[in-house]
Amino acid sequence: RDSSTSRGLGDVYKRQREMERMAENFQIIKMLCMEAKKMLMDQRKKSSEVICEQAVQIIQDRYAQQDLSVMIISEEIGVSPNYLSSLIKKTTGSSMVEILTKKRIEKAMELLQCTGMKIGEITELCGYKDQYYFSHCFKKLTGVSPNKYRREHEQA
Repeated sequence: RDSSTSRGLGDVYKRQREMERMAENFQIIKMLCMEAKKMLMDQRKKSSEVICEQAVQIIQDRYAQQDLSVMIISEEIGVSPNYLSSLIKKTTGSSMVEILTKKRIEKAMELLQCTGMKIGEITELCGYKDQYYFSHCFKKLTGVSPNKYRREHEQA
């Protein structure tokens, strides 16, 4: 009986060590999975930042293109328009249209201050087809009409 009891205890200890090793292996695997998940999330974040930077760069370079749109930019980058729009909004806090409008109006402000160009010419150079819509956007962003802005900055 003694030998069978010690053999039984030996089996119990052996099983206990196996269980402890399995638990250790499980913890190692769990840790590796958490690291892999973190790396994937970091990579996704980096790729979304790259996509946003590309979109903003396209706006900076081609704001004067009258037909520039979310659709055109998203096709060029290779993502869906909805994904690009939500990514830009989430990353910058502004919509694509707001970023494009801001860039166009900033350029218009520069041209109004530094040139004697007519409002119609500035309208086209800044990517707008319609002078009235341009003036509406300009006033909405700056609080004054393009003409008033020019007058205020000529005196300064």
